[in-house]
Amino acid sequence: RRFIQPLFTPQSVDGYVTPMVAEADRVAIRWHNCTSRLVDLDGEMRALTLGVAARILFGVQAPRMLPILRTTLPVLGRAVLQQGASAIGFPSSWPTPGNRRIASAESRLDGLCDAIIERRRTVAEPGTDLLGRLVAAREDGDTLSTEEIRDQVKVFLLAGHDTTATMLTFALHLLGKDAGVQDRARDEAERVLGTGTP
Repeated sequence: RRFIQPLFTPQSVDGYVTPMVAEADRVAIRWHNCTSRLVDLDGEMRALTLGVAARILFGVQAPRMLPILRTTLPVLGRAVLQQGASAIGFPSSWPTPGNRRIASAESRLDGLCDAIIERRRTVAEPGTDLLGRLVAAREDGDTLSTEEIRDQVKVFLLAGHDTTATMLTFALHLLGKDAGVQDRARDEAERVLGTGTP
């Protein structure tokens, strides 16, 4: 927590506005150009929040990561929900189709994270994003292991986009049911956010 606390200072959080706006603009443009006028809110919000989380946590490497993140995180997220809701759990070592899907997704995600971590270790300045801070972190003179960094990255990725995506999905769903509330929300957003400040 001590190593990554600077990511959550007001100054750092203000710096996240640009990537958030860029990702939201992409969604708005895609929706504006959508001929069917129907969108999958859940999928769109997951893509939006994952794009934001990846850009904030991993900086310039995010675009290269997104294709793998988009295919692995849903598998791992569903696995966590199923394991938490299941009355009986099969050991992860059993070669069930579900366990094989989970193992494959985890292996792909771990490989991606490990490659990026090792690349950051080879540069003089690892950066000030989450990954850079974890790579530069020292605990009693020792650096964190690749596995320790990878585990923190995966927690931030899963927790950093899933709950926010769910909240946005339901907020947009509710706004879509009431034109008056939708108009008031849009007017307030234009009035408050039109200043361009965080």
